[in-house]
Amino acid sequence: MVNSGAIIVTSLLKNEWQMADRFDYILNEYKKLAGDEFIGFNNA
Repeated sequence: MVNSGAIIVTSLLKNEWQMADRFDYILNEYKKLAGDEFIGFNNA
């Protein structure tokens, strides 16, 4: 679960980029923080 502060902060990161590029950037940063483990996403 993601709180509202996290949603606001991520919306401000790289806001000049396309949405898909921003998503890939954030996902890659989370992957680095997780020790290069797989980070999945479920749109359900």
